[in-house]
Amino acid sequence: MNKNKEWLKSEVTMRISGDREKGPLINVDIGLQQALDLINQLDEPEKVVIPKFVADYLEGCKENERNLFEVYESAHKEVSNWIFDPEKKAERIELVARAWLEDGYTVEQEKRYQLCCYLPQASEGKFYLTYATSQEEWYINDYVSTNVLRKTIFTETELLKIDETGFERVEVE
Repeated sequence: MNKNKEWLKSEVTMRISGDREKGPLINVDIGLQQALDLINQLDEPEKVVIPKFVADYLEGCKENERNLFEVYESAHKEVSNWIFDPEKKAERIELVARAWLEDGYTVEQEKRYQLCCYLPQASEGKFYLTYATSQEEWYINDYVSTNVLRKTIFTETELLKIDETGFERVEVE
C-alpha cells in the first residue's frame, strides 16, 4: 500500500472519529502521538541521482531565476550531452525535471582513481602520481596520501585535465 496523503487522512479520520455512538477512540495526547507516528510512515518520493556537474548547472540556473524550459535550452555542451544522450534521453530529461520541480536530488558520488606506474629502477612496486596542493606541483611518490596537501586520489573530472600517458588508472573504493 502506498502510504501517501490520502492514506494518512483516512487513518487519522478513522482513529479520531471512531464509532459515532461511543465517541472518539483516542484521547488528544494519544491521538497526537499516533498522528505523528503515522506521519513518520508516509512514503517520501526518492530523490533522483544526478552527476555533480549537472547539479552545479541546476544550482546556477536557480540563482539566475531560469525556468525549466531555459534549463534545457541553455545547457552548455557537457550538460547538454549528458541530458540528450541518444540512448538515455527520455530518462534523463525526466530526471532533470524531477530534480528541478519535485523531489530535489542527490549528487552522484564520482568514482575516484589513482594513477600508478612501475619504475624499472625501483625494486619496490607501484608509484603514484601525486599533486602537492600548496606548491601546485606534480611528482611521483611511492605511497598513497590521503592528506589534503598531497593528493594521490582523483575524480574523473580532475583526470580530464591530466595527461595519463605512462600511468595505469586504478579505481579506488
